[in-house]
Amino acid sequence: MHLRGGAGGGLSGDAGAVPGLRKRASKLAKAGDWGGAADVYAEAVELLTGEPSAAGEAAAGEAVAGDAAALQSCLLNRALCCLKAERHEDAVAVCTAALKAEPTCGMAHYRRGQAPATTTTLPSRSPNSSPSPSLSPSPSPSPSPSPSPSP
Repeated sequence: MHLRGGAGGGLSGDAGAVPGLRKRASKLAKAGDWGGAADVYAEAVELLTGEPSAAGEAAAGEAVAGDAAALQSCLLNRALCCLKAERHEDAVAVCTAALKAEPTCGMAHYRRGQAPATTTTLPSRSPNSSPSPSLSPSPSPSPSPSPSPSP
């Protein structure tokens, strides 16, 4: 799987629509339509890779240098939109794809780390359960004062 483009790695054909898609996604995100923006970024990834979004993300590591930056940007922006739209599993998958392309990408690590933190829920206490034991130590008898030495 390779990015669409000529020998110079530039955008051609449908991939030329990517800048417009990125602008559209940015406007949707600014309006608070995070899910819509994530979907538009998915379209941009598909155009950049020439494959459906999931396959394109899986093969993100094969990007041509000039288009690799655009692809990485679309992936990271999509991950952010997925997080904001509470589509945490999608965010993890997108960040994993971005890390396949660039394993040292700090933002991909950061955003992937945010998803599990937001999806972790603690089990709720049932109304019939007993209260949790206290974590503070139980009071113990204080030691008796020792007599002070006389001078």
